[in-house]
Amino acid sequence: MSYARRYPGGFVDYPDESTPADSQFFNAVESALISGGTGGGGDLNYVFTQGTPSASWAIFHGLGKFPAVNVVDSGGNEIVPDVLYVDANNVTLSFASATSGKAYMN
Repeated sequence: MSYARRYPGGFVDYPDESTPADSQFFNAVESALISGGTGGGGDLNYVFTQGTPSASWAIFHGLGKFPAVNVVDSGGNEIVPDVLYVDANNVTLSFASATSGKAYMN
């Protein structure tokens, strides 16, 4: 038997699921697609919260890489700070004025 399931990116066609191994594989793929998947380990990420407004955020993320940085202020607005990569585990974000919010790194 062959069937297709609809996902946000389009249709995924499955070949015959006549053997248990095929069923296990396709069920795992389906679960990964629905949950967003991890790709066998996934990419590392870190979320930093700055509760007290500050013009400079010193962040230890421990990711062992130079991550992309996205910042959202406490009002939910995306803002763009100056980003200084101190090393592969530390970053300093500088703002024009004291800011609180979250930094998303991946």
